[in-house]
Amino acid sequence: ADNQAEIIACIGNFHGRTMTAVSLSSEEEYKRGFGPMLPGIKLIPYGDLDALKEAITENTAAFLIEPIQGEAGIVIPPEGFLKKAYETCKENNVLFIADEIQ
Repeated sequence: ADNQAEIIACIGNFHGRTMTAVSLSSEEEYKRGFGPMLPGIKLIPYGDLDALKEAITENTAAFLIEPIQGEAGIVIPPEGFLKKAYETCKENNVLFIADEIQ
């Protein structure tokens, strides 16, 4: 649908301090003072392929993920998750974005 694009990200992420990045955050303290948050953001558990598949709709534009999360320690996804997530995105015409800058 027009003007209904969604972005999927993972709980525990840190993608920066721009409005979109702050809207993607699962941490309320990072959002304080930045509102209103942007619409169209869905958060799923990190490394959960079933949750990703369930979250994708006809409005999903992108899946943004850190290959290794570093905000609260080092969190590594289950083996094979990134490849399967990429394949799922490709099958559903969803842009797979790997944010690997720490």
